[in-house]
Amino acid sequence: MKKFILGLTAVLLLTSTAFGQEKDIVFYKNFEKVETTAPLVEKNDTVYIGLRDFLSITRSDDAPIDWLESTKSASVDKGGYYITAGSCVIKVSGKDSLAEAPAEIIDDRLMIPVDMAELMSRSTIDYDSESGSLDYIAPEYVYANGESGYRVNRIKVDLKNKKTYELDLELKDLLKRSGTLKDTDTLSLVSVEVGSEEGSGTVIYRVDGEISRNLTVYVKNNTVLKIADELPIITR
Repeated sequence: MKKFILGLTAVLLLTSTAFGQEKDIVFYKNFEKVETTAPLVEKNDTVYIGLRDFLSITRSDDAPIDWLESTKSASVDKGGYYITAGSCVIKVSGKDSLAEAPAEIIDDRLMIPVDMAELMSRSTIDYDSESGSLDYIAPEYVYANGESGYRVNRIKVDLKNKKTYELDLELKDLLKRSGTLKDTDTLSLVSVEVGSEEGSGTVIYRVDGEISRNLTVYVKNNTVLKIADELPIITR
């Protein structure tokens, strides 16, 4: 009997320790904490987030979700995305992409794995298992009078050593694709200013040519979060 009690005590201690090590997973968008209506779940070394939560956090518009009970499938944006519970396949604009883990119904909610969420947003999502933080990085490009709609890749900048090579390439590519940097124009680095917080600051560029103006790049945690272009959006 004594051995049984000792054994049971050991099991309870181990169980308590295991649960004590569990951490709530917190969602961060551009390093700012965001609340979700459903807890994020870690299952089989994969982090899941509710589909509705992810859409509401990462999009400015209300993406319509149509649920088909017979197939346990969700159609987002009138078929722009198609997700089925139990499947690793996500259909994006009619084309199949494969995630490493399947979407699942957890606590009566359709939840998607992080890599499936990345396929939907085309942005980087990092998970730190030690701190329990899920970081969604979605840099934005804005004109003087509103958002541009251009997607910006995640770019690291070494502010301390003033290394902006990756950012230089990204800016040139974005500006050429948007038609606001002509072949005869020049893009030059004006200054790199380090902020009060480590890894935070601004980088200023100058475009000289047909449409001359400044661009200000805001950096946090040595990551580009916003590019502000002085050029107004041209409405036709």
